[in-house]
Amino acid sequence: MYNAALLRDASPVFDVSAQSAPTLIIQGTRDSVVPQSQAMELYQTLQRDHVPVQYLSYNGGHTFKGLTQQQIETIQVQTDVFLVSQLQHP
Repeated sequence: MYNAALLRDASPVFDVSAQSAPTLIIQGTRDSVVPQSQAMELYQTLQRDHVPVQYLSYNGGHTFKGLTQQQIETIQVQTDVFLVSQLQHP
């Protein structure tokens, strides 16, 4: 049996505010650990509070395991672009 209070405390969704840090969510389309619905809930909550957020998905599971080096590098470039874009917004 799950402890509802513990699960709530562990969820970042309930800690989102307008002061939350810009967030990049990267998720595999076959993630069996974090359901896409949870990632999308966080994404939508961040958007609601006007926090800069971007959602990237890749064809894979919870980790980058099984991705080619080129696929990993593409994700790294997208991550870099997101981070640099946040430096340009005071």
